[in-house]
Amino acid sequence: MIVAVSESQSCWEAFQASFVLKRAHKRLNRTVIQAIIRERLELAVALKAAWWHMSDGLAEGCRQVESWMKEQLLIHGLELASLDLIGVPRTPRADRRDDLVPLYQECWLDGIPTADGFELGLAVVVRSWVSPCVAGQGNVNLLDGDLEHSARGFFSGFDAETALAKVTHWQETLRGILDHLEATYRTAAGLLAATKTGIFREDPGIHSDCVWVTRRQLKSGPRAFQPGQRYGYLDPYQLFFMLKDRQHMHEHYRLGKG
Repeated sequence: MIVAVSESQSCWEAFQASFVLKRAHKRLNRTVIQAIIRERLELAVALKAAWWHMSDGLAEGCRQVESWMKEQLLIHGLELASLDLIGVPRTPRADRRDDLVPLYQECWLDGIPTADGFELGLAVVVRSWVSPCVAGQGNVNLLDGDLEHSARGFFSGFDAETALAKVTHWQETLRGILDHLEATYRTAAGLLAATKTGIFREDPGIHSDCVWVTRRQLKSGPRAFQPGQRYGYLDPYQLFFMLKDRQHMHEHYRLGKG
């Protein structure tokens, strides 16, 4: 869930929120629960605006938001187990068109395989500047399939350590996907305007300009601890995960036989 920050002096222009509920009211469906949480969370972020003026105030601000949210959601029969807020850094826009508004899309990419058997997890946020009529249609995710296909093709040739180092380079390869997203929003804006004016005209000012990777996570896959020909020894990532759970590694390697 993406929540924009209205305070212009904030270090963060939005927050990516993920949450876990212990208990939910049985009469509330998923859509209603998400709407309640979004409403409360937007208010909480606005109330704690002073913390967002300092980059080192993020942790304390998020702690206070989580505490306040737990109290507020209990009123609706929702018991919040945990709330995780990740700040999306404020990035200036290139154009000065005041009639366009930001629209954020988030994608959670999990299980992206690497060459040495690990699995990479990424959280991606994309910003587009669109007309209010498009933003008012709701946030429909248009990127999950394209971004996952791109990530799988890009990272499959790298080992886990190299894949983490190449995340920024992967971001730079996404311009084609953003161009397609821009074209989709321009067409949608033209069609919506045509219902009122009768004239279809795309707005060339609509564009997608930023991609943030807000989470990088590495997990061990079923092939992660079988060195094979690529490794004659265990690299730091294999050693790290082996110390967490040695049973993932074949007995031959646990005995130190290489």
